[in-house]
Amino acid sequence: MFRLQTRSIPDRVSHFDQYGFAVFKEESGTFDDRSHVYNRSPELSDVVVHNWEKVLNKWNQYINDHEFKLIKLFKQGIPNHLRGRVWRQLLNAEEIKLNSKFEYQITVSALRRQLLQLNISEFNLQRAAYEIGIAKEEDNEAEISLEILNQIILDIERTFPTHIMFMKKTDAGIEGQASLFRLLSVYAIYNARVGYCQGMSYIAAMLLLFVTEEEAFWCLVAMMERPKYLHGYFDAQLQKIQLHAQVFNKILQYRMPDLWDHLIIYNVDPLLFVPPWFMTLFTFLPCWETVLFIWDILLFDGIPAIFRVSLSILELLKPKLLDIPDSCSIIMEVQRLSPKIVNIQVLAPVVWTTSIKKWEISCLNAMLIEKFEEQQCEKYNNEENIPDQIKKPYKKMFDNIKKLFFKPQHGKILKSIENTVPELAPQNYNLSPSHNHLVVK
Repeated sequence: MFRLQTRSIPDRVSHFDQYGFAVFKEESGTFDDRSHVYNRSPELSDVVVHNWEKVLNKWNQYINDHEFKLIKLFKQGIPNHLRGRVWRQLLNAEEIKLNSKFEYQITVSALRRQLLQLNISEFNLQRAAYEIGIAKEEDNEAEISLEILNQIILDIERTFPTHIMFMKKTDAGIEGQASLFRLLSVYAIYNARVGYCQGMSYIAAMLLLFVTEEEAFWCLVAMMERPKYLHGYFDAQLQKIQLHAQVFNKILQYRMPDLWDHLIIYNVDPLLFVPPWFMTLFTFLPCWETVLFIWDILLFDGIPAIFRVSLSILELLKPKLLDIPDSCSIIMEVQRLSPKIVNIQVLAPVVWTTSIKKWEISCLNAMLIEKFEEQQCEKYNNEENIPDQIKKPYKKMFDNIKKLFFKPQHGKILKSIENTVPELAPQNYNLSPSHNHLVVK
């Protein structure tokens, strides 16, 4: 958990701002595109603090019966010192911990024994990366593969490198990186099916800024496992992210047809820039207040919040993008978002007035899958040499997919789909960003 302490300041750093990000000396020549101009104090008024403490003391009552009061509080902002408690309640991470037999600290001890065998430590990740690079995968009973360890270390080096908690060659940074390394490594052990995927380091680091290491682990588990959040987002093929990016592309086409047409005319497919927004949950934005605001509403609202923020950013960019007559400039504009656009005072009001419901995402998701199924059925019906016993399951599955998204008893129908053609169950659909169509993994 982050607490601003500035006992040791690197030579090139003038000071650390109120959120812990380095402000570099002009003579250092260090490039920094982060905005250090803030509109709010991290600690809000006494009235707002009192109201949040009241909510936290009666959480179940407010979350179930007073949603509008909660939304009003979210619009006022969450006091920084209470943010960790609010996030933990929203994620309901404690329930997952109580219902699990997994022991975080025991797994950390096992991880350290493996590191000791490799003669490395989490407190010297640069040397660890070198030793892992020359080591060989020999121990089949190792807690975690060397390949995953190496990928985690590489990504930690790129994760909030100007924040005091993760800055190299500072006491706080060494401990912060070690904590992030343990957290991600233990999660890779806990969920061996996912292991580690690029982008997860930013999510874990965000959590570490506001809760303890073990609390951050269970919050990460909640985000990765609960369907409301990132369940299915991180795997080897990033399938759900790609599919949701395609869904967003359709929403953009319906909501802002003039902008969508303009992007297509200049060969700027939204799938070029939307997936990174979804993967990093906007942690790359130059305005930290805005990142915190987005995370607050994401943990409250779930996946629809990602769509709302993405649409809002493009709504604000639209006048400028429509005046840009070349693809390179358009791509630069959407990949390096200006602080003027993503300043919390500018972006937040647009997000609050932008509505996207979960059912909209589900219906468009279903339409994409249905379109693919029609293409597949047509393909197999046109194959003269395909016997009926192979054609019929595909036809049956196509019918079941339509029922899955537009009628109740989803679980029963999903099981029917999986039993009919297991390799074409919905979770096996993938979206090819380069070809703009669905494929099967």
